[in-house]
Amino acid sequence: MATLEKIRQRSKLVIILIGLAIAAFTLTDLLSSGKSAFGGNDDTVMEVNGEKISRVVFSEKLTNRTDQYKQQMNDPSLSKVTTKQLVDATYDEILRAEIMKEYADKGFMVTSDELSYRIVNNPNIRQTQAFIDPNTRQFSEDMFNRQLASLREAKDESQQNSDQWAQWISFEESVKEQGLQNKVFAAARKGIYMPTKIAEYQYKVNNSTRSASFVFLPYTDVEDTEVEVSDADIKNYVSKNPMAFKQENSRDFQFANFPIKPSTEDYNEVQAQLKALIDDQVVRNNRTKQSDTLIGFSNTSDDSVFVNANSEYPFDPSVYVPGELPIEIDSIMSGAEQGFIYGPYRSENGFKLSKLVEVRNIADSVESKHILISFRGATRAGEDVVRTGMEAKLLADSLSEVLNGDRSLWDSINNTYSDDRVAKAKEGDLGWITRDAQFDPTFKAYVFRAKKGSIGVVYTQFGFHIIKLVDSKGENRGMKVGTIYREVTPSEKTLNDIYDRASKFAAEVDGAEDISAVATELGATVRLAKDIKEFDERVPGLGNNRDIVRWTFGEDRQVGDIQLLSNNQESYVVLILTGINEEGLMSVEKARATATSEIIKNKKAEILIKKINEANASDITSLGAALKQKEVPASVALTSNSLGAVGSEPLVVGAIGGLELNQLSKPIKGDRGVFVAVVTNVIEPSSVPDQKPMAMQQSSQSKNRVINTFVKSLEEDMNVVDNRPLFY
Repeated sequence: MATLEKIRQRSKLVIILIGLAIAAFTLTDLLSSGKSAFGGNDDTVMEVNGEKISRVVFSEKLTNRTDQYKQQMNDPSLSKVTTKQLVDATYDEILRAEIMKEYADKGFMVTSDELSYRIVNNPNIRQTQAFIDPNTRQFSEDMFNRQLASLREAKDESQQNSDQWAQWISFEESVKEQGLQNKVFAAARKGIYMPTKIAEYQYKVNNSTRSASFVFLPYTDVEDTEVEVSDADIKNYVSKNPMAFKQENSRDFQFANFPIKPSTEDYNEVQAQLKALIDDQVVRNNRTKQSDTLIGFSNTSDDSVFVNANSEYPFDPSVYVPGELPIEIDSIMSGAEQGFIYGPYRSENGFKLSKLVEVRNIADSVESKHILISFRGATRAGEDVVRTGMEAKLLADSLSEVLNGDRSLWDSINNTYSDDRVAKAKEGDLGWITRDAQFDPTFKAYVFRAKKGSIGVVYTQFGFHIIKLVDSKGENRGMKVGTIYREVTPSEKTLNDIYDRASKFAAEVDGAEDISAVATELGATVRLAKDIKEFDERVPGLGNNRDIVRWTFGEDRQVGDIQLLSNNQESYVVLILTGINEEGLMSVEKARATATSEIIKNKKAEILIKKINEANASDITSLGAALKQKEVPASVALTSNSLGAVGSEPLVVGAIGGLELNQLSKPIKGDRGVFVAVVTNVIEPSSVPDQKPMAMQQSSQSKNRVINTFVKSLEEDMNVVDNRPLFY
C-alpha cells in the first residue's frame, strides 16, 4: 500500500493536509521504536560484547575526530570528506578500542611510564612551537611538563580551560589505545611463520611444466533447446552454492528525479534586469511623489561602485592586454572604444554585462623593489618570525607611510625589516618582471598597474609587500573591464511548479500501469536503484543522500510505498520501494540471472560427460577417435591459467597439475566445455636454490596482510550490534 494518497485538487485544504502529513512523518521518525528525540529509552549507536555506546558518547568522539580532521587536513568546511566517512572512522576507532579492552584483561597493558614516553616522543608534541626552547630551538621536556601542569591547575577556572583539558585527556587516551593496539598486533605478527620447506615446494611447483594432451567437447555442441531450467533447479543451485548467492539486507526502488533548475522565464527575467541597467531609468519616488533618475551603467561616474552595487562578483581593478580577458569578450573588447558595453550575454550559470571602463598603455615588463613583512604561519616564513598577521599589516602600512614621506629611507628600512633574505641583500631589488613571469598574481597585478616611482602595500600568501615601482618599458593596449554578473536561480513560481510536478507524479503513480509514461508526461524519467545497502550513502543517479537510503529502511516500510523527498536541495525525488531483500540467500527471482547460465552449463556438461563415458576409451587417442575430436597437445605451467589456444581454463589446469604421469583424467568441467586430459611428461628444476630469503619475504608479507583479517576475525567474535543507520 502506498504511503501517499492521490492528490487530485490543489486548495487550502490540501496545503493543510500536506503540512499535517509532514508533521506526522517527522514525529513518526522521532517517536517510533523507542528512539525518541525527547529522551527515549534507546539511543545506542553500537554495542560490543554487551557494552553499549550511546549517541552522546559517539557524538562526542565524532566531534573530536571532525575537529582533528579540519585541523590536520586544513578543510574547515569539510569539502573533501562526507559525514558518513567521519562516522565510519569514529565507529572503527571505538570498535578497535573495545576489542583492545579484551586484550587488556589478558595481560596486555601500557604502563604510565610507557605512556609518558610515547607522548613526549609523539611528533605532534615535539613539533609544537610552545614546547620549543628558544635558545636551543629543540623540544624541551621541562617546558612541556610545566605547561601541562599549568593546564591541569587552571582546568576549573574557565570553560575554555576545561575544554582544553578534556581535549588533552582525549589525546592521552588515544595514545594509550594506539600503544595497546600496537602491542596486540605485534603479538599477532609473531605467530606468522613461513617454513623454508614450503618455500622450496612452492619454487618447484612454480618452475615445473607438464606436457599434456587433451580432448575437448565445447558446450556449444549442445543446443540450448536441449536443456530446461526450472525454479526448482535455481533453488537447488542456490542452496548448493550459498556463498555465491549470499545477500546483505538491501533495498530496491524506482525513482523519478525532478531537478531544481531555472526555467526559461527565469533566464529571461535576469536578462531583462541586466538590460535595464544599461541606460538611465526614470522612476517614481513613492515617498516624495516625484520622479527620480537612476543613472545607468553607460553614464555612471564611478564604474566600480556601480558594479559592486549590482553584481554578485566584485569589481575587478586589474588591467589586461589582448589575449588575457575571458574568451567570450576578449576579441570584442580588444577592438572597442572606452565606454563600450557588451551584453547581456550568457556566462557560467547566469548572465553578464561588461563595460570597457578604461583603455591605457601598459608596460611589457617592469622593474620593482620590495620589502617583505612576513608573519607567523605565512608561506616560507622563517622560524624567527613571531608577529601576527595584524601586527604585520600595521607595520607594513606604517613603514609605507614613512617611505612615501621620505624615500631616502628605503635602504635603511629594507635592511632593518625585510624578511626576504635574498632580495634584502640587493636592496629589495626583484629585477625586471614580464607579464608572463611566474609571480604571485596579486603582486604582479599591482606592479603592472602602478605608476612609476609609486610605493604601496600588497598582501600575498608570503606576507605584506611594500612595493616600489622603479621603471617600466614597452607598451600594450591595457584594458580595465567592469563586469556585472547575476546568477539565474529558480524563482518561487518555478520552485512551486517543480514541486507540483513531483507531487502530481507521487499521486498518480500509485497503481499506475505504466510508471514511465506518467513520468514522461511530467518531464521526468524513471530509474532503478538495486541492492542499496543499509550503510550506503551514494545512490546511483542521485549522488550522496543518506535521507533517501534511511527512508527505504524504515521499520514499517513495505513494497509499493511511495515518498517525495528532497535530494540535497538539488532536486525533488519520488521514491517507489520495489524490493525488500532480507539478509540470507537470494530468492529464485533474484538469483535467476546469475544462476541460469551456470545451470545450463552444468546440464550441458552432464550430457557431454555421458557422451564421453559411453565412448569407453582407455587412452586419449582412442577417446579422440571415438568422439571425432582432435587430440590437442599443450604445455601447462601451474603458475598460469592458460590452456594453449583454448584460453583461460583454471579448473582444467588445476586438474592436470594433480594427474600422475600417463594417467587418463576423468571428465573435467571447464569454462568452455568438458575436457579429458593426460600428462605425458613432467619437467622439474634440477636443483632448488636457497629459499630462506624467499621464505623470510613471504613471512613478512603475510605478517602485514594478517592484521586486517586478524581484526576482522576479532570483530566477528565480539557480538557487535551496529545501529549507525538509525542515527546517521
